[in-house]
Amino acid sequence: MGVIVIGSKPFNEQYILAHMIALLLEENGYKADVKEGLGGTLINYEALKKGQIHVYVEYTGTAYNNILKIEPPDVWAPDYVYERSVEEMLNRDGISTVAKLGSGMIML
Repeated sequence: MGVIVIGSKPFNEQYILAHMIALLLEENGYKADVKEGLGGTLINYEALKKGQIHVYVEYTGTAYNNILKIEPPDVWAPDYVYERSVEEMLNRDGISTVAKLGSGMIML
């Protein structure tokens, strides 16, 4: 397998998460390359859809509201929002979520 490219948004938490993912991948025999500070949510998501990056961390509420533009539920239930976001990203764009990470998700 080639190099797994990990994208990040342009702020410290995203840089740290991207490098943590790279370290985990490398410890398990994969080659990883981090592309720091690619831009905001939509830039990373489009790069993921186009195969320019293979993985990045997104926040569940951001995916639900900004990427998928789903109407807010009557009651904001984090598990519902996560599950609906995972389902919609897969159905709409073929994007898989590989892990839940606090209030975020790791997508590929």
